[in-house]
Amino acid sequence: MSPLIRFCLADLESAYKQWGCSNAHAALAACLGKPVSAMRTALEGFGRISGPVQPPMMITGLARLGWEPREDHAAAGDQGDRYPEHGLCRIQLDGPWLSGPNPSKPAAAQKTHWIATKQMDGVCWIFDIRAGEWLAWAEWHGEIVPRLVAATRLANGGFWLSHSWEIRRLLPRGINREQRNQFHA
Repeated sequence: MSPLIRFCLADLESAYKQWGCSNAHAALAACLGKPVSAMRTALEGFGRISGPVQPPMMITGLARLGWEPREDHAAAGDQGDRYPEHGLCRIQLDGPWLSGPNPSKPAAAQKTHWIATKQMDGVCWIFDIRAGEWLAWAEWHGEIVPRLVAATRLANGGFWLSHSWEIRRLLPRGINREQRNQFHA
């Protein structure tokens, strides 16, 4: 059984039309089990006009919602077993913006995509706005990644996790280590 989400494709389409909901907003909502509408203010200042959500903005958005990321195992060539147990990943698509005579960091930043991940019952689940639901890693990799690459001009098919974070709740000040461990157990 896949993880639950608290929104549907119609919610995503409406949020996109109304305020520029992006793949980052949708991944964050799916990861936290919240409606996509609740992500609008979390990632304020980003959307259709401002460009892609960069990692510092995602960290700020998580903090606004009472969560924190823990940098994790971003590595090329993952097969789904090294994705976060409960987290967010930023995918970097490969293409001429990363190699060749004139690599461009600003262009590379435009060729990224956010997903949510959950490990349940030995399955790595991926939430991707292009699917609008949680998919097992193999299904996501076989069906959604090729569509993402095809929609990205000059992408060569390669991708890797540029950021991969486990997500956990922030705790109130004054909580000791033992209490923190019980809270996160």
